[in-house]
Amino acid sequence: MPNHCPDWAAPARRSVVEAVVGKLVDPPDRRSIGRANEVVNDVLADPRLFAAVFAALHDEQPVVRMRAADAIEKVSCERPELLDPHAEALLAIAATTRDTEVRWHAAQLLGRAPLAAAHRSRVVEVLLGYLDDASGIVKTCAMQALADLADEDQELTARIVPLLEQLTATGSPAMRARGRKLLRMLAADCG
Repeated sequence: MPNHCPDWAAPARRSVVEAVVGKLVDPPDRRSIGRANEVVNDVLADPRLFAAVFAALHDEQPVVRMRAADAIEKVSCERPELLDPHAEALLAIAATTRDTEVRWHAAQLLGRAPLAAAHRSRVVEVLLGYLDDASGIVKTCAMQALADLADEDQELTARIVPLLEQLTATGSPAMRARGRKLLRMLAADCG
């Protein structure tokens, strides 16, 4: 068990976190998602496990953090309300993590996390920072999240459309394709 298990985890809860980490670390090769989909199914069957998966974002092993982020993103597609009690912690993790895989999943999650309006500017700041990431996947996910947020905010739309246009012209093939789609979406919403 990692010694930096969150303080809120009671001893009984620590055994649940250990079990989740055990599944997330197997196999230890970062080139696969390992048993992350099994963890997703476990959480969907018993949503109380979500907190243990979220706690794994603090694990000392990068492979565990990566797979925890993947599992959280997949679970939140079906059960977005499970993010509710973790939204502010997610923002803090998104703002500080250097793990590429966690960053791209964090971008996806920030677009759907139920953060208070007071945190919205911080979310936008984090996502804008992700546009400077070395990873094209992180940039593409940040573009999507920013467009999703802008879909409800004309002021943000005006701010990010020029960025999307630039990234669509100069980014990776995935960024260009996503950028074209997002620009069409935002133009349709304005029209």
